[in-house]
Parts: sequence; structure tokens; C-alpha cells
Amino acid sequence: MDYALDPLYELYHTTEHSAADPEEISTKVLEEVRMECERVLTLLQHSKLSDDALRSMITRHQYSLTILQNSIHQRLAKSGIKTEPNALKKTALLKEFEIHLYTLGVSIKKYFPGYFDTSHPLCQFELKTEGDKVRSTLSEIQANLNRETGNDVFELLRSGLSHQHLSEIKTSHMQLLHLHRLTGELLEHSKSQPQYIEEQYLHVLIRHDYNCPRLFSYCCISIIRERDRLPDLSSSYAELLWMEKRIKQLICHSGNSFYPTLPPLKQSLIDFLQAEITHMEKLQKMASELSDPGNLQSSFKTSLSVKELALFIHLQVECGIILEDKPKKVHEYVVGHYSTKETSHISEKSFKNAYYANSREDMAKVTAKLAEMLARAQQKIQANG
Repeated sequence: MDYALDPLYELYHTTEHSAADPEEISTKVLEEVRMECERVLTLLQHSKLSDDALRSMITRHQYSLTILQNSIHQRLAKSGIKTEPNALKKTALLKEFEIHLYTLGVSIKKYFPGYFDTSHPLCQFELKTEGDKVRSTLSEIQANLNRETGNDVFELLRSGLSHQHLSEIKTSHMQLLHLHRLTGELLEHSKSQPQYIEEQYLHVLIRHDYNCPRLFSYCCISIIRERDRLPDLSSSYAELLWMEKRIKQLICHSGNSFYPTLPPLKQSLIDFLQAEITHMEKLQKMASELSDPGNLQSSFKTSLSVKELALFIHLQVECGIILEDKPKKVHEYVVGHYSTKETSHISEKSFKNAYYANSREDMAKVTAKLAEMLARAQQKIQANG
């Protein structure tokens, strides 16, 4: 215990072992606790120590205060206290004592944010108090979405934010701030978009780097499920590329991962997608060696943009040059066998959008290419005439 907190520790020790009626000594004890907490805070605020010495002093006070708070919390949690004489009165006194200590800890964090060790675990009282607020926010989110906990993202969050789990991982002050920011953004999203779209909520969790192992596994299973839902290898490959692109484009909030010893969630998912993409390329290469259908990477490089290529292919379909009457098959083939000046991997979604929507600029560029082709054909006719 830090020497400056010795009087508070002595007050707790006296209160704990006093044979007097807790109700009779309550007012005097709590007033002494209040004054002692004020003295400690004033001592820190008017310290003339150097930065390093002040940081060390505040850290010692923070750690010692946490030990004292947890001692009281553990005493209150023991079943034996309920059988003692004046049990209810003593419990009420110790709870008020605990609240005064919690308030002192909050004040130290408020007035000395640069010296406060945010990596240190929360005391049990603060973990319960602030954890209840986080869980209340989560319940409000689910109410906005009119959605009960099920086998989804919210079930994972409910489990990960339980008091038992937060206590087991020794949640730090930084992690608590992380959770408040995360659930705050989820709450705002649920208010502005009451329809539950899982991908949007997953993206919020990725941006905040809530790198929970169970969430990573959940995302991986979702990726595999979506990959297997598609009818063929080319479609699955294109979908994985699209997912990788979407995740890479997410801008993460500055700060640390929720679990500082684990890799960031965004990078873990990108690594997982790249492993799946590489695996599919190897499968296609193996298949091409057996039947030579062409593999996913052997694409024709064009000088057109995605939009220009989509229009060029569409015109060939309309003119009867390409006889496939199912647009989806046309899209899948082009995505699997062509690349543009913009990208080596065309996403099926972007090609499909461009296939049905053409700007005047795109039409002008494609028309110019067609005119050039016609002129070259006429030159060949004249040369052979």
C-alpha cells in the first residue's frame, strides 16, 4: 500500500474489525474517508515533483488504490458477511466506502490523463459499474433492431462483454474506453439504420479492431459459407476478391487492438482471404494441367477500362457476335478471362453495373475503337482488292 493511502487503509481496517454498530460509526467513518480522499487528490495536484517522479507517484497511488478497492469488493462478495451481526448495515457502510474510493480513482484519471496507466486492470467495482453501462448500450442496440440474441454477431458480443469474461481477461482502462467507443458507434448505427444488415455491423467491429478470436472464427465461417454458396469456381474466386477489396478499404480507428497481444482483426481476415484465394488458384492450376481449360490468372490484358470493356462486350452480345443469351455467364467469363488497364482482377459486381449503365464518355471511347477497327478492316479489303 502506498504511504499516502495508509490512512485510508487504516480506516478500512478499523471499520472492518470494529465491534461497534456500523450505523453509529457510519457518518464519522465516511466523513473521514471523504476528507482523506480529498487530501490525497490535493497532494497530487499540488505536487512539485518532476514529470518522471510525478508519473511514478500517480502510478503507485493508482495501483494501491486498485488493491484496496478490490479488497473491499472481495469482502463484500464473501457469503460469510451476510451472517455477521449488523450484516446489512456493515455492507451498506462498506459499499459507501467503496464508492468514495472509486470516485477518487476517477478523479485521478481525470486530472492526470497523461500519467494514468490505462493498461492497468480496472478495479472490480468499476468493471461492474462500467460493464453494466456497456451491456445496457448493447441491449438498447438490440431493441432498436427489434432483434433477440441468437447465433449471430450480437450473441458473440453479449458473451464477450459479460462480466465474467471481462473479469477473466482483467479488462484494462484502455479496453473499457475501447468498448464504450465501439458500442457507441454501434448504437448510432442502429438508430440511423434500424434494419439489421450483418455486414455493416461486422465492418464496424473490424474498424474498431475488436479482435476477439470467436469473432474472427465467425467471420471465417461466414466467408466459407458465402464462397460455397456460389455455383462455380470462377464466381467463388471473384467473390473472395471482392471481399478482400472491401476489407482492405475499411479505415480503422487509430488506437490499439482490443486484445493487445493478438494480431489486428482486419489483417487476420485479409490473410485468411488471401490464403483462400491462393488455394483456389492452385486448384484451378491443377485442373488446367489436366483439362487445359485455362486458369484464373491467365487473363487477356486490354487497354479498356472496366466500363468500356463492359460496353464493348455488351455490343457484341447485341450484335450476335457472342451467342450466349445468359448475361450472368457472360459476366463470369469476362471477369475470369480479362483484365483492364485499371485492375488485374475485375469484380463481377463492378462489371455487371457497368454492363447495364454507360456514360456518354465511355460510349465515345468505345465508338472510337470500333471506328478504328472498321478503318483497319477497310484497309485490308482494299489491299486484297
